[in-house]
Amino acid sequence: MATNSTSAATRLQLPVTARDASDSSDRSRQPGHDFAGRPQRPEFRETIKATFEQRYRLRAEAERKYLFMTFYDPESVDCYRRHWGIANHEDLAAFLGMHFVQVFVPIADPFCQFYCEDLFPIGAFPVAAIHDPVTMRCVAVFANVNRSSLPDKSVKPRPLTLLDDPENLLGELMIMIEELSSLPAPDKVIQRMFGLPDLAKYAPFTLLSVVGWKKQRDFGLV
Repeated sequence: MATNSTSAATRLQLPVTARDASDSSDRSRQPGHDFAGRPQRPEFRETIKATFEQRYRLRAEAERKYLFMTFYDPESVDCYRRHWGIANHEDLAAFLGMHFVQVFVPIADPFCQFYCEDLFPIGAFPVAAIHDPVTMRCVAVFANVNRSSLPDKSVKPRPLTLLDDPENLLGELMIMIEELSSLPAPDKVIQRMFGLPDLAKYAPFTLLSVVGWKKQRDFGLV
């Protein structure tokens, strides 16, 4: 899947300022928000497809975290219960924040169709997947699918019901992170883009090292 992943990552170089065309008078209308805080009517806001590159993928690359992407139906009770259970499990929420950049994609957002039909077609919805932000290679998928339907046969599908059990999901993710290799340090362009220090001066790269660097910067020491 290496070739497909590379081309997919290239196609995701989308302009941050791109917006769906809509009447200017409609922009003042305030759409309702779903349980994940996303607009239910993305045509009146920047869509995730338009902002994915910098808001999510590059951010994950800069922070050396994996992408945890959840595609869902805002009107689904099952999706609501699943999100509520994960968000309110303290240990799981903390682990996700430490190792992943989470992306919640409602079914109405163009990125949902782009992902399910072009980037990683598996014929399943709702679905959650973990991706390497550098190559956009899929690491894991949570969906009601068989391994034979996955483009990359090395990816082990997890049942979607695993997302309904925060405790088991946490255990699965902990094992997964231990088995995954560390993501490479971002290049200097991405470091500057997100206000990060030159990581070569800080080994290993830790949150404390970045905090220390920012304090030195604030006092004019770097």
